[in-house]
Amino acid sequence: MASKIACLGVLLVLVYLTFLHFFKRHSELDQVKWDMLTITPGDYTMQMEITKKMYDYYIQHVHCRHPNDPVAVRLKEYIKTNLEIELNQKLKEIKNKPKLVEQEGEDEGHMNIQEVRIADIVFAFNNDQLIKLLKQRGTFIMQQKYDKVAETEKKIMEYKEANIEDLIRPVDAFITFEEEDGKIVAEEFEPNFNFWGTKEPSQKIFLDDELVLVEATEPTNIIWENRHFTPS
Repeated sequence: MASKIACLGVLLVLVYLTFLHFFKRHSELDQVKWDMLTITPGDYTMQMEITKKMYDYYIQHVHCRHPNDPVAVRLKEYIKTNLEIELNQKLKEIKNKPKLVEQEGEDEGHMNIQEVRIADIVFAFNNDQLIKLLKQRGTFIMQQKYDKVAETEKKIMEYKEANIEDLIRPVDAFITFEEEDGKIVAEEFEPNFNFWGTKEPSQKIFLDDELVLVEATEPTNIIWENRHFTPS
């Protein structure tokens, strides 16, 4: 009788372990499927404000070596090259950290990448008012109000002439990484705030100003380049 109970107990344990294995495997597959279905550009992208101080420093100390090249093209190359240097230095620091006790199955110092690589950078411009005027012109064209079209075109030309320097200056950079771990490294430069809510100084200086990276908004309903910006 005792042997029958023991056999039944072993059988129940085997059934239980088989169920756990199946459940765990099924959950992992569902998680991978969910990740693949919900992946977005924002999962690989960080945002960096290009302050006027940054832009002026770039024009005066960097772009002067290539005065005939488009500013945006050279600025994009400069940010990509030099930000990768800063991020790879941070990656080394993370990898060289003493390994702490694992919590919740994660190793704090573990990174799957050997280097941080930026896939692309998209600039945003402070062109909200210009876009509004262009929309107005389009509406008047559809309504065949050609006197209003001419009036709006005049406003557009006047606005462009008066604000050309502000219109061509990038105010934000959306930096997309080749690997998600690249973004995780970049998150080390997110702003920190003290108990009183005051932002603490950044770890690094980039283009003569604080290097601060934040998570990018999703571009699902907003084109990054055409977002509206207000002075900080």
